[in-house]
Amino acid sequence: MPEDCSRDLPDERLIVRNIKPDEAYADGRINKRAFIPRKNGKDDNGLSASQPGDDGLDGLKARTRNANGLYAKFSAGQCRSTSACGITLDACPAPREWDPLHVLVTGMPTDRQQRLVFERLAELMAEKCEVHPPRERVVALVR
Repeated sequence: MPEDCSRDLPDERLIVRNIKPDEAYADGRINKRAFIPRKNGKDDNGLSASQPGDDGLDGLKARTRNANGLYAKFSAGQCRSTSACGITLDACPAPREWDPLHVLVTGMPTDRQQRLVFERLAELMAEKCEVHPPRERVVALVR
C-alpha cells in the first residue's frame, strides 16, 4: 500500500462503507458502530469500503456484497482529517478481484487495549458521514 495514498485517492473522492440498517438513525445520521473494527481480526489491515462507480447502485451493491444497499458516505479528505490521540486515519486504494474500486480506511487501531481510541475515531468518522442512498430509503429500511 502506498505511503501517501492521497496521490492515488484524492481528498475529494467519494467513499462508501457498508452499513447495517441498525447503524443508520432515522434522521440520516450514522452510528459509530459502522466504524468499529471487528474482533475477529478481519479489519486488522483496515476497514473495507469502496468508491461509487459508473455501475450505479445495483453495481455497487454487487461489488460490495451489500444486499440491503445501505452505506455510510464520506470523502477521502474527511477520512484523512480524522484523528484522535495522535492517530490519523487514511483512505487507500486496495483493489480486489470482485471490487476494483475497493478502499481500505487505514490507521484504525484494532487492539482491544486501545478501545477508547478506536471508539473515538469511529465516533468522529460517523459524525462526518451521511447515509447513501439518501434519507428516504433509510427510513423505509429502519422501520
